[in-house]
Amino acid sequence: MRVLMLSWEFPPSSPGGNAAHVSGLARALVRAGHEVAVITRRVVGADADTVTPEGVRVVRVGVDLPWLPTPLLTAMASANHALVRAAAELRRSGFAPDVVHAHDWQVGWAGSTVAAWVDSPLVTTFHGTERSRHAGHLPSGQPEDIHTVEWWQATSSARVIATTRLMVRGIVEGFELDPECVHRVPAGIDAT
Repeated sequence: MRVLMLSWEFPPSSPGGNAAHVSGLARALVRAGHEVAVITRRVVGADADTVTPEGVRVVRVGVDLPWLPTPLLTAMASANHALVRAAAELRRSGFAPDVVHAHDWQVGWAGSTVAAWVDSPLVTTFHGTERSRHAGHLPSGQPEDIHTVEWWQATSSARVIATTRLMVRGIVEGFELDPECVHRVPAGIDAT
């Protein structure tokens, strides 16, 4: 199976735990015999297109944007164009994914677009949700907007993955999803 992952973070960009989770999951899938490509944003010192020693292809794209006088959401939506463009280039080179796997809301637009374009299911992993970041409450403004993107992404996904049991419950209840469609993959991936 060919898996295309989209993530805002991938090593060496590791401000949180997402990069380690995505890297670990990608390596585990390759060890299980799958072909995996990750599209992520370019960071200083990392090659634009490389294959890790484990066999994960990593494509890094520049997401430099024109100046936008609006909040983070607009910048993220605009940056997703670069991710979709990179997916198109991968497709032209012969990589047609069987599954598109988006990690968190920052890559939701790209995940949805690419999955529809290649006629593959969209799987989303939420490493956190805006509601959980605010102790179950949603302040007005940007947090509500991000929550709306997360809701749209979750309900557009064939499957949703969360990293903790608490998050699984929060996603099922907060996004009103069928519990059968939400699964837990612990953030550590390799239990040892």
